[in-house]
Amino acid sequence: MVLTRTLGRSGITIGAMGLGCWARSSQHIPIPGFRTVNQVEDNCGALEKGPLTELQMQEINQILQ
Repeated sequence: MVLTRTLGRSGITIGAMGLGCWARSSQHIPIPGFRTVNQVEDNCGALEKGPLTELQMQEINQILQ
């Protein structure tokens, strides 16, 4: 998957990307869900990495268009 490769370079998972994208919106509030311990760790790891950079957001937007 293109997003996995793009984000994987900086250690960001798809779950973290989703949280990061939603968090940048003034109209959305991320409410992470989970079913496994790995998903909980992924969600918590997104907080440790901080917000997505402008470059990361540009790459994501280019892929999604």
